Amino acid sequence: MRASLSKVLAIGEQAMLSWSIESGRTVTAVDVEISRNGLEGPFERLTRSAARNRSFAWTVSGPTCERAILRVTAVDSAGGTGADTLEAGIGPALTRPSAMAFSVSPITPNPTTSLARVEFFLPHDARVRVGILDVQGREVTRLADASFTGGRHELVWNGEARHGTAPAGVYFVRVQTDGQERVRRFMIAR
Repeated sequence: MRASLSKVLAIGEQAMLSWSIESGRTVTAVDVEISRNGLEGPFERLTRSAARNRSFAWTVSGPTCERAILRVTAVDSAGGTGADTLEAGIGPALTRPSAMAFSVSPITPNPTTSLARVEFFLPHDARVRVGILDVQGREVTRLADASFTGGRHELVWNGEARHGTAPAGVYFVRVQTDGQERVRRFMIAR
């Protein structure tokens, strides 16, 4: 299992945690937990997700801490587990001007060899769908299909597609909300 997340989190901001699961594993559930005291824990469960879900939108909550550990654990049908952890600092809520219009920033880095960052702005709370498309317009993975608060949001794609790691080539990020759509092109170089 590999998980990804933006590592700078502000209380009140929506963070999208996404993961991939090794092919061939029969996963029945995925637990997302947080420890605000490093790897030693204790860990608090944020959600238990169905195996078909590959992401979790979390509204970052306090208290602040320098070293939060987010743990994503896959549970298989035999009770076995596989986990990945991410470290992030959690800071006070940031005061930002609200976005005036729906927009999507250029994908960074571009080209990428591993992680691609998708940043978008919403003028108000809205449901958002974010997908990665190949050059033929087929969705290779979905990063988000959830409600987001107005303001700035960042998602991170780890290069995993529905059928394994995405090969080198040209891809598009499509962000849809309120009947609007924005598309950004980027490249993967392996």
